[in-house]
Amino acid sequence: MIQTAETVKSTSQPMSTAETKKQLWLAAALLLAVCAALYFLRLGTFGLLDAYYPAAAREMVEAGNMLLPKLNYQLYFSKPIMTFWLISSAYYMFGVNELASRIWSAILSTALVLICFFATRAVTSTRAALIAALMLASSPLLISSCRVSMIDTFFSVFLGGAVCSTIVILFSKHKNWWPAIYASLALAVLTKGPAGIALFGLGALFFVAAIRPSLQQAKDWLKQLQILPGLVLFCAMVLPWFIAIGMATKWLWLKVFFIYENLGRFGGHTNVRHHYWWWYLLALTYGFFPWSLYLPTAVFGAFRAKGAEKTIASDVVPDASTRNSSNALVLAASYAVAIVLFFTASKTQYDIYVLPAWCPIAIVLGITVERWINIVEARGSIPRTLNYTSKLLAIVGALLLPAGIVAACGLHGWMRAFVILAAVLLSIGWVSQQILLARKQVTAAIFTLLVSTCFGYSLGVPVLTERFYEQKYKDVQQLAKTLVDCKGQVAQYGEFMLGLLFYRKGPIDYFYDVTQLVPITQCSAAELKDAHAPLYVIVSEGAAKRLLARKDVNFQLVNQRGEWRVYRSVDAMVRRPPTLEDCLKEQGINGLLHINSTYTMPYGGGSYPQRLSHP
Repeated sequence: MIQTAETVKSTSQPMSTAETKKQLWLAAALLLAVCAALYFLRLGTFGLLDAYYPAAAREMVEAGNMLLPKLNYQLYFSKPIMTFWLISSAYYMFGVNELASRIWSAILSTALVLICFFATRAVTSTRAALIAALMLASSPLLISSCRVSMIDTFFSVFLGGAVCSTIVILFSKHKNWWPAIYASLALAVLTKGPAGIALFGLGALFFVAAIRPSLQQAKDWLKQLQILPGLVLFCAMVLPWFIAIGMATKWLWLKVFFIYENLGRFGGHTNVRHHYWWWYLLALTYGFFPWSLYLPTAVFGAFRAKGAEKTIASDVVPDASTRNSSNALVLAASYAVAIVLFFTASKTQYDIYVLPAWCPIAIVLGITVERWINIVEARGSIPRTLNYTSKLLAIVGALLLPAGIVAACGLHGWMRAFVILAAVLLSIGWVSQQILLARKQVTAAIFTLLVSTCFGYSLGVPVLTERFYEQKYKDVQQLAKTLVDCKGQVAQYGEFMLGLLFYRKGPIDYFYDVTQLVPITQCSAAELKDAHAPLYVIVSEGAAKRLLARKDVNFQLVNQRGEWRVYRSVDAMVRRPPTLEDCLKEQGINGLLHINSTYTMPYGGGSYPQRLSHP
């Protein structure tokens, strides 16, 4: 008789309905407490890091125009509208500030954790669901992206919602949730465009290839998915905005977005970055640590176990609930693999791109670890992956305490306290889980590791984030605040920090070549229409040497903080690059597909707002 992990049943007794509800409420309370610590703690106490979307949303609120995405006071083609709408809504509710710019990231990250929990619970147990949700919540890449307010966080939530809804509809008794699939997909498309449909479809193809269902089974699944009414709902949510912005821009926005920003980005013609086949394996390792240590065994086991199921003897054929759990496992693994492979094939690679795989990965791990627990409880043997990983983390945990104490010596105030406390929590938790596992108290070991990691990370990540902010952005953003009411031209030399737009509250011209500095006597009337004297240049101490080497331009130091300087000149201006719209409006389809330049970046500022125009 062949026996696989699916055939091992939990040794615990069935619980009453009252006990089940109590367990559910306790699990939800724990998840809310964990998410509050991980995502909301010190969320608004530091300035912007990645500021594309907070800065753009501020400009839209300032202009009172919620249709057209704007960045640096010009039309912005990079992404659809949903992220801008969400951040703008927070500005209307809470004011234009850092907390408001991130609040939706924290709320939606919490929602994704709860969605992951309820979807996993629908096909397995509360214990497996809690394991999956806590692993997802404590993944470093999700925590850090939440504090930066990046579009990939929003996209991951919406795509994760579609995947989880599919799992619930196909493999549980909740068949009326089909609108959630199409509503989530619509929100994903309104957030990042056709990538939402491409990833959802690719994951489905991987799943069908792995499962190879019978024709009747495939028909039953398609019927449950309610495709035709779902498409009506999807189109009703997506088409109005796309049609409206197409009409408002004479279809330029749609042409640039779908051809240049999507096909061009995938092909490596825009935002060109490194391209390594192993890049996202590295992102998975650190971005899901320590749970990534379980990942190879879990993903391989998901597909291997499904194949083994076909050979199980008739007296141990899995029942319906076990088959549903197994199918849900394979579907989640299929989406995780599909998303990673899709972005590996893309010529533009950023770590954050694979964040949509995090929710499916968490479901795979939750179901897998639950089965490992059942194996230990039924047989008394500890799976090798669980055993070796536990020992490795115990060693790391023993080293974390002295490392944390040493690191705290270079910090001050709350940072020092947070680092020491985080090191203590992680050290105690990671060492204790090995002791508990050695005693075969596997459930206690797993949850000790989970809870200590969640709360340890909740204290450590704010320190890393704010320390990075203080060293790289704090001084220069404080200087930008001093230029809020400046009616002259403001520029930054040698760097491209879009966060300055949020604090300057006006356009900024970014330049890298000092030959772009032009004596004002050589400027045309058109060039002086908006960008007029005096000129203020924000520059780092190192780059200032190159700037001041222009002997035909007189600069006066007017402000400085740390290594950053603001220089003023009354006899020169920066020759502004053309706007994105001017660069792209004359391009045909072939031109948009083959432009080897970064026209997604608004280096030149657009039109000045009324308050900064000429008197």
